[in-house]
Amino acid sequence: MQLQCTIGAAVFLLVAHIAYADGLDVDRPWELHAPRTAVCEFEKGVYWVEAENFADYGGWLLDTQFAHKMGSAYLLAPGVGKPCAAARTVVDIATGGGYRVWVRTKDWVPEHHPGRFALEIGGRRLAKTLGASGRDWSWEDAGTVELSAGAVELKLVDLSGAYARCDAVVLSRNPEFAPADGGEELARQRDACTGTPAEMADGGTFDLVVVGAGPAGVPAAIAAARHGAKVALVQDRPVLGGNISSELGVLLNGSGWHRGYREGGIIEEAVLAKACAAKGADLSFSRVFGEMVAAEKNVTVFLNTRMYAVEKSGDRICAVLARNTLTGARTRIRGAIFADTTGDGWVGYYGGAKFMYGREGVEKYGESCAPEVPDMTTMSGCLLGGYGLPRMVELDHDVPFVTPPWAWLLPKGFYRKSDGLRFKWWLEHPGELDDCKDPELARDSLLRIFFAYWGWMKNETPDKKIRALAARHELVSLPYMNGRREGMRLVGDYVFTEKDALAKTDPAESIGHTGWALDTHDPLGVNNPKGNGAWRLDSPDIPRPVGIPYRILYSTNVPNLFMAGRNVSCSHVGLGTLRVSATCAVMGQAVGTAAAGCIRHGVMPREYGRRYLSELRQTLHRDDQFVPGYFERDPLNLAADATATATSVDGDNVAANVLDGRLRTMPAVGGDVVKIVEDTGYGYVAHQPKGASREWVSDPRRALPQSVTVRLHEPREASEVRVVFDSDFFLPSIWVHHKVPTTLARSYAVEVSADGERWESVADVSRNNRRLAVHGFSARKVAAIRVTIRETYGDASARVFEVGLFSAKH
Repeated sequence: MQLQCTIGAAVFLLVAHIAYADGLDVDRPWELHAPRTAVCEFEKGVYWVEAENFADYGGWLLDTQFAHKMGSAYLLAPGVGKPCAAARTVVDIATGGGYRVWVRTKDWVPEHHPGRFALEIGGRRLAKTLGASGRDWSWEDAGTVELSAGAVELKLVDLSGAYARCDAVVLSRNPEFAPADGGEELARQRDACTGTPAEMADGGTFDLVVVGAGPAGVPAAIAAARHGAKVALVQDRPVLGGNISSELGVLLNGSGWHRGYREGGIIEEAVLAKACAAKGADLSFSRVFGEMVAAEKNVTVFLNTRMYAVEKSGDRICAVLARNTLTGARTRIRGAIFADTTGDGWVGYYGGAKFMYGREGVEKYGESCAPEVPDMTTMSGCLLGGYGLPRMVELDHDVPFVTPPWAWLLPKGFYRKSDGLRFKWWLEHPGELDDCKDPELARDSLLRIFFAYWGWMKNETPDKKIRALAARHELVSLPYMNGRREGMRLVGDYVFTEKDALAKTDPAESIGHTGWALDTHDPLGVNNPKGNGAWRLDSPDIPRPVGIPYRILYSTNVPNLFMAGRNVSCSHVGLGTLRVSATCAVMGQAVGTAAAGCIRHGVMPREYGRRYLSELRQTLHRDDQFVPGYFERDPLNLAADATATATSVDGDNVAANVLDGRLRTMPAVGGDVVKIVEDTGYGYVAHQPKGASREWVSDPRRALPQSVTVRLHEPREASEVRVVFDSDFFLPSIWVHHKVPTTLARSYAVEVSADGERWESVADVSRNNRRLAVHGFSARKVAAIRVTIRETYGDASARVFEVGLFSAKH
């Protein structure tokens, strides 16, 4: 009987996980549910009920953020002062008798015991009030109950509406059994008592293993796959996207604040896919990334899979070991090259990579923005929830709110200028809280801060308009995910600092660009009574986008480890500009492209940079990533020496520009200033350039369709046409999220000819959402290419930056 239950449970876990991964609504990730599994008597006389396996969560939520620290996912009761509906499940008791009841929980503010709840078994509420022990995660003895054989219902009853939490419930008929409070023994017991397979599953062997599927990891995986590498993408969340996912919803920021310098490449592809969605379909980046990754046959995705260790051969990593956050099942994933895109630097940490943490003193790198002495302070995260942001409802009467005693104690004289009833990014904890060592404490501190700030707006702000507005509003929900800004930074062969951010020239090894300010946030968080979120009011903006050096993207002492995102090799001050999402994507695409190059040439990241840096920069440019200082014509473009004509031309924007292939956007020179105000409440200033540019623009007085034709001097064997359209890089990414750039081609056709007279269609697109459009076809002789734009998203002119022709191998 026990053997059958063990095998059945293991098979069910596998099937349920696959079904779950295929079926989750990525725009409602808070509805995450672990696969239902039957509770069996794997250990004689012991029924171990994981809270996440409850059949009905009621109003509780499954929180998997901290499984790597406390050993498991758990149920969280996120009521805002009102108890949540009970979570329920049924246990089939084989043998009646007396059972001792253990509940693993946490008193998350021991001084006040806010997260109190009760356990009901078989309709009887146990006398013990749980979650008020004064202890961190530990087992509470809830007493004994007499149970008859048969189905028995368990209920978790929230008593306080204040983030009660439950990890597991154990019913033990064996008086000698006591669950371990933590460590390896708890993990062993949990596996044994739940039937989790002890053996490590084989997840496969890959060219590149990318751990972390945020704004850096997804582009890294896609780039590597498109260049021929077999890729594993390991993600500890149920959806892709990290901080810009539907779970968190951070705005996509980067160099786009410098007009003409929005990031291109894969992140631009995602931005346009989001913008060009059918009217009314407000796609999340999680959904867009999911569709992009699903289109890559070389990518295998492991969702809800948390890496917890690595295996090494000598100084190289050979595998990552990961645990499923829903089922507990373990998997070994082998690889030749690894990319740490976790944000916090966990692959590097477990792999023995050198790392930095906290703030360097001014003497270390001579940075004007550094503190006088080094410390362990990092940037706080912020509570975010994508579509589940703080939600409040307006009523027709005043709704009093008494700030709970366990809320954060705001300092005397606290004041923030309120922008309506909004919970802003500067609601941060003091930076000495360690988001890596105790991420749950960091999240819980932010919860307490949010409650305190709501109470402040309700009862204390001197702004009478805000108080009057808040008076009629009731807080319904708060997010529970922490969008972290800083963790460990892995040391590379170079460290990017303030001096690099403010440099007047770009490094020769640039692989992309950054342009965000040196924005390192207030280390005191809300404990600074008059702060505005900034570390120093004189922290400089970056006056121009600057190049990101390749050498900050690989570990100095783990030869086969890349990193991309906010854990790259930089100082704390340098991180201020590199950490934002669009810049992380730039680094991710560079790492994925370089990793594929490493596999192709049989080298490690350092050697690839020394020998093949020109190839990397050329490939990134071909894939439409802006590479500062790279102005070379692509030697693999078979049409580079062709001639071009067009049906019409606007001024100096002649057809020959599509053969230039070097600079696909230009900073505004002169030009008009146009204020663009979206109904989202954001207003931006965008420069519309006049004069010469490196693109073909048709005469706006001539109706579409308009065409540009490229004629080669002699036919060439080819199998791919690449067209770079104009998606108006003079608009910030944050604006493009909500409206398609009018300059982008909406409907177009691409034709090729072997003799310059008879044309064959290789692409006919009626609803384009690409800036870089790549169209492959069976190899043939090509003497001419014609691109016809039938419709734009509003602009009167057809616009094309580049037309390229390539063979199958490039």
